[in-house]
Amino acid sequence: MTAATIIPKRITLPFSQAPRHDPRPGEVYRYRGPHKVVETAEVLFVSADGQGIPHVCYRLTVTRADLVRMESRRTLTLSCFQQRFTESVAPVTAER
Repeated sequence: MTAATIIPKRITLPFSQAPRHDPRPGEVYRYRGPHKVVETAEVLFVSADGQGIPHVCYRLTVTRADLVRMESRRTLTLSCFQQRFTESVAPVTAER
């Protein structure tokens, strides 16, 4: 037996992967999923937990083509947030 038969091949990610971004409070990002689901994340704050791992707290709005809309507050690690929300969107300002 050779090392190639024992050790599985390494999985590589495509080079076309979106560049990493550093989300800041007030910035808005979007993820377009299957079945016309759109997730919009407004960054509330970024902070590190007790072990120093950075997390992003954000307001999530989920919409679908049939006009279903849900809102909630979520937290992801910075790396997970960067992988999911790659599309930067101009923040929506409320008119008064």
